[in-house]
Amino acid sequence: MEMILAICIGLALSATVGFRIFTPLFITGVFERADWITVSEGFSWLGSTPALIAFGAAIVFEIAVNYIPAVGSMMKLIATPIAALAGILLTASFIGDMNPLLEWSIAIIGGGELPRHHILW
Repeated sequence: MEMILAICIGLALSATVGFRIFTPLFITGVFERADWITVSEGFSWLGSTPALIAFGAAIVFEIAVNYIPAVGSMMKLIATPIAALAGILLTASFIGDMNPLLEWSIAIIGGGELPRHHILW
C-alpha cells in the first residue's frame, strides 16, 4: 500500500509541473529540508541549499516572464521539455525500493507526460 501511495504522490506532483515547472520542485525541496517528507535515496539534493536557491530564482524568473509576452513565448519553448524532465524527476523521487527498470518506466511514462497546454501549436 505504501508503494502505491508513493507512486500516486509522485504522479500527482509531476502533474503540477505543467502549471509551474519549478514550484513543485521547490516545495518538495523545502519539505524535504524541513523533514516533513522523505524522498528516495539519491534525491535528497532536492532539499540542498544550492537546489533551493536555483529553484527559487527559477520561480522568480518564471513569474516575471508572464509580464513580458516575447520573453514568455521564448520561455514556453524552453519550458516544454524541461517540464517533462521535472515531472520524471518528481515521480522517481517518491518511488523507492523497486526494480530500477520498473521505477524509471513508471516515472517516464507517468511523470513525463506533458500537459496539453505545453504543446506548441
